[in-house]
Amino acid sequence: MKMVIKFFKIIFSIINTITLIPFVLFVIGIIVMLIISSDPMDACMDVGYCKEGLPLNIEGKKITVNKQTCIENDGKWLEDRKVCKFN
Repeated sequence: MKMVIKFFKIIFSIINTITLIPFVLFVIGIIVMLIISSDPMDACMDVGYCKEGLPLNIEGKKITVNKQTCIENDGKWLEDRKVCKFN
């Protein structure tokens, strides 16, 4: 009887592992899709670091992020990373 119980414990642990793998892959897939589909403009405005060449709307005017527009809009230009840090 103990052998039968041990056998079923092994079978159930294998089944749990098999059902867990697709779930983990599904969650990883969703995370990857969210990362890929994220809009760089939204991330730029949320974090405050905007990459050079990114088009933005700041206070109703359209700009393209570069050193000149960064400084004009009270940002700090980081030359080594080619990004503007908006406050």
